[in-house]
Amino acid sequence: MSNGKIYASGLHNTLMLVLDLTTEDCPIPFMKSFATLIKMKNGEQLEVITSDPKCYDMLLEGAKSLQQKVVNSYNEQGKYHVILERIEGNKKEKVESTC
Repeated sequence: MSNGKIYASGLHNTLMLVLDLTTEDCPIPFMKSFATLIKMKNGEQLEVITSDPKCYDMLLEGAKSLQQKVVNSYNEQGKYHVILERIEGNKKEKVESTC
């Protein structure tokens, strides 16, 4: 079962939703991430953590396709982190998986 949690970022004193999807197989992290992101308000950020390198690549490509901002992305000890920022007015209605 995946865990979602909210924490306060000390860097900018803002709230960020974190989806830890490291126990989920592709394409579930991709689908859950963008389903969550499109419900968020403009400027809100979502951190997605996955252990699947293919889903990591899909998250980066999906953000580009849906015209959402990738704030940061990195690999830390086999866990892939992608921080996305919601950009309203740029969502596309259909999200497809290539997995």
